[in-house]
Amino acid sequence: VDGAAAQLQNGTHTYDFVQNDIIELRVDGAGMDLYRRRGSTRTKLADNLADISTVNNSATIATLFTGENGAMGNHYRGALRVHRVGTTLSVVNRLNIELYLRGVVPSEVPGSWHPEALKAQAIAARSYAVATRSASGIYDVHSDTRSQMYLGIEHEEASTTAAVVATAGKAARYNGSVITAFFSSTSGGR
Repeated sequence: VDGAAAQLQNGTHTYDFVQNDIIELRVDGAGMDLYRRRGSTRTKLADNLADISTVNNSATIATLFTGENGAMGNHYRGALRVHRVGTTLSVVNRLNIELYLRGVVPSEVPGSWHPEALKAQAIAARSYAVATRSASGIYDVHSDTRSQMYLGIEHEEASTTAAVVATAGKAARYNGSVITAFFSSTSGGR
């Protein structure tokens, strides 16, 4: 926790953390155990959890694991939800698409591009996310090139955020349906 405080919630139970606490989850038995490390003291807070979520404060939590996007130590908007999946833990960032795109657009194209190009990229990224999202499972899209690169708050830029805001809710459509707007920043303009 690198902000002033953070909270995790499981059902109706809330767990409070303060700055410099380390939140530790470990697979154990059929669930996962929750620990708080404060300095050299490690305290078990809960056991046998199936999942647990941040309470709209994930931006105060730096990840201490490497995500599928290759990032470690990043912050993410929205909520982080940890699920027990077999013998591993899966961390899912739950947020609305407009906040998601703030971390996608600058991860896919340089923020120095012309504002209209950034708007086109925002629309393409939004369209691609909507058209390809998974209807089953615990998450909609991957945070790497299997879907779109999504690197969180550290990679947001004012220029790309402006493009996302200016195009909010706009998606490319054909015959009334959102298209899978494939794109590549290295395709030579094709």
